[in-house]
Amino acid sequence: SNLDRVVLGRLLTLGELGLYSIGMTFARVATQVSSRLTNTVIFPLLSKYQDNPARLIAFATRARAAVLWAGVAICSSFAIFAPTFFELLYDERYAGAGRISQWLALYIWTWILNATIDRIPLAMGRPRANFFSNLAGAFGMVLAYIGYQFAELPGFIIGMSLSNLAAHVCLQVAIPAPRFPLIRQSLLSALGAAYVLPALALLHILDPLLGRWGSVGAHAALAALPLATAALVVRLLMKRPTTSPEYTKLALEVSTRRADIKVLRERGSDVLIARTPGPDGKPVIVKLWNRRGWRGLLRRLSGTTIARREWDALQHLRKDGLGVPEPLACFTLRHPEAFHTEVLIEEDLG
Repeated sequence: SNLDRVVLGRLLTLGELGLYSIGMTFARVATQVSSRLTNTVIFPLLSKYQDNPARLIAFATRARAAVLWAGVAICSSFAIFAPTFFELLYDERYAGAGRISQWLALYIWTWILNATIDRIPLAMGRPRANFFSNLAGAFGMVLAYIGYQFAELPGFIIGMSLSNLAAHVCLQVAIPAPRFPLIRQSLLSALGAAYVLPALALLHILDPLLGRWGSVGAHAALAALPLATAALVVRLLMKRPTTSPEYTKLALEVSTRRADIKVLRERGSDVLIARTPGPDGKPVIVKLWNRRGWRGLLRRLSGTTIARREWDALQHLRKDGLGVPEPLACFTLRHPEAFHTEVLIEEDLG
């Protein structure tokens, strides 16, 4: 874990190495937060579902989304505010630490990508994947050294980041299907981290116009935006009901009429309510709605879909002791063959 400092000790002066170490100390706040979340949110699921790979991946994917949002937000905020941070709290000798920290945010983000999935192959009895992943990270020092020859310290950090991405590919390949949700999360995480580029470009334009304290305020505002967004999204994710793969498969079969169903209500292609045998053979009620487009997306992001509102209502009514059906699953059906998008599955009371 300290191989970078061993190599840089040969390449940098003592002062430059000190700036790098200071920048890395602050940048690793994101790794500490992500590690804490991973240990308390993701790892318990791996031990609970290690005998059921499909369910393990489904639940780990949901938990990983929250950790990635938090990690990307911290990395983005640090990349934006780091130069201002060191300018305000340190003298001019440490100004270089702010620029180094911006590059280190890229490295920390790629580290978080791996830290959120590296235990999944172990839980599935595939430790060889972790061996090759660690090997790719170690050989990545070669990429870092080559990068240093072209762009000095920023090139070195980019090389380390590329080695983390190579290790990430090794881990993703070792995870059995369905691995696409994890890959999609990594790609969306990259899009979220890309927020830093337009933010820095905007600040580059505004800094000469705003003055010292106006510039500090602009940096703080743009750095706070991803943190506030991540806090809202993580809160919504943690409130979202968990869904087992069995219910996802059942909803797809009902939506495509491949299941043995008794239609209770149907309104064109918008609404379908049907009774069908559940995964355990007992009858359940499956309610499906078709809500595509931007309006449906906004409702899903805000947690105000019809399915979600009915789920919340049933939960509250059951807590009050009323004899309403038990809600079993509530989720968005993402499949190219599905005719519906929103799903609510509940107990059949006859």
